[in-house]
Amino acid sequence: MNPEACWTLFLDWLLAQAVAGAGGLPAAEQVAAEALREATGDRAQAIETIIWWRTGHAAGLGMLAALPMGLLSIVGISTSLAATYLLGANTAAAIAIVQGYDVNSAAVRSLILLTLLGGERLPDA
Repeated sequence: MNPEACWTLFLDWLLAQAVAGAGGLPAAEQVAAEALREATGDRAQAIETIIWWRTGHAAGLGMLAALPMGLLSIVGISTSLAATYLLGANTAAAIAIVQGYDVNSAAVRSLILLTLLGGERLPDA
């Protein structure tokens, strides 16, 4: 399998897991619904809540991933990167849902992936 096909498979897997939830990571729809409920429907506040909680999760994930680095640095780095991208894609998908976007559309999925590269926020719906 060529490297491009491997990346495509990885990105497809990443988006599917980010939107549907994986392991202890809740589905993006659930994250968006909880944030909107806490913010009593205020979209801007819901987005702030999502970002605040996900930043905390990312910090904790970084601390946990740093523990085994001395023994399993290659595995630890790979796992840490995959988990970071998964959390970032889940966060972007939840924010897209709060803004009213369909996370199953190809355009929105492309924008979610672009956010992992440091792209700007999604335009308002």
